[in-house]
Amino acid sequence: MNWTHENKAQLAIDVGLLSQKITSRTQFAYRYALFFLLLVGFHRLVLAGLSIVSESGPLHDLLYECARVSYFLVGPLFELFGRL
Repeated sequence: MNWTHENKAQLAIDVGLLSQKITSRTQFAYRYALFFLLLVGFHRLVLAGLSIVSESGPLHDLLYECARVSYFLVGPLFELFGRL
């Protein structure tokens, strides 16, 4: 293949576009990983709060509901990756 100036320019454009796609997909994966780590951290924090507060009262009820919701979101992760 004869490498002309136009071929080199097109190759540079193609490589640039490919690197942008890889970067955007990597950022997308990092965002989801960070979201799930924050969700797991929130779930653990809620469970720690449940073990500290007394079993009667509005704070316990609120933490219990937060634990139920967070486990609904984090539960599949626990089943997929084991105990986090």
